[in-house]
Amino acid sequence: MTRFIKPLLTIALSIFTLSGFSQSTLSSAVIKSAQIGQTVTAPAGITLVASANKQGDGTSCTTSAIDTTGANLIVVTVHEYRVSTPATLSDSKGNTWSAASPALGDGQTGNAIFYCFSPTVGSGHTFSLVGGAGGGSDTTFNALHVFAFSGSTSPGLVGTGTSANAANWSSKQPGSISDSSIKVFVSAATINVAAKTLTINSSFTGLNQGYSSAGTGNGAAYKIGSTAENPTWAITSGLTDGTVSLASFK
Repeated sequence: MTRFIKPLLTIALSIFTLSGFSQSTLSSAVIKSAQIGQTVTAPAGITLVASANKQGDGTSCTTSAIDTTGANLIVVTVHEYRVSTPATLSDSKGNTWSAASPALGDGQTGNAIFYCFSPTVGSGHTFSLVGGAGGGSDTTFNALHVFAFSGSTSPGLVGTGTSANAANWSSKQPGSISDSSIKVFVSAATINVAAKTLTINSSFTGLNQGYSSAGTGNGAAYKIGSTAENPTWAITSGLTDGTVSLASFK
């Protein structure tokens, strides 16, 4: 750093002395600026650290292990079919989960977005659903998608926009969220038909999708940005029943 400061100081002294500035005043100002530059670090921003997903197979709904080291926000989308008693979300690190969009429990195809700020993280991290639609340990209709992020500088749930279950749609929006802060949006869709490809627009990325062993479809994606969002989920052909949802976090 010194080899950059000295040439800068020499040039500045030469120019500003001609303009009537004292060398001592200018030297102090340049050195203080250089010292400030050494200690200020620009925010790294929100970044995806790891992701995982799991489709229920009737006996278990637990993801493969991922390394969440460095994450300070984890978001999980939970998908179920004809839910009367929602499944319980847990993870191998013993974190506590809050619901951002409780769209489950309406007796139809649904999903919910859960989150944890400042979670316990590390290697070998798994996520599980227990119970739910089929009762007991049945996970036939369950699925989950996990996104672990770093760089959440002022943790807080910005907003949710959830569209309740509806019949006979080929495209659907969850509702708009508007906030000028930098944040991450996570959106989820659950449909009760098999062999349909889900898409999402508005530059959402990291799309994970699949089908439970019962044939229900599901997907989740995220986007980092600072503008209003109301993405459109769509299926490739025909109509479906299902639910879409959206949440955003700082």
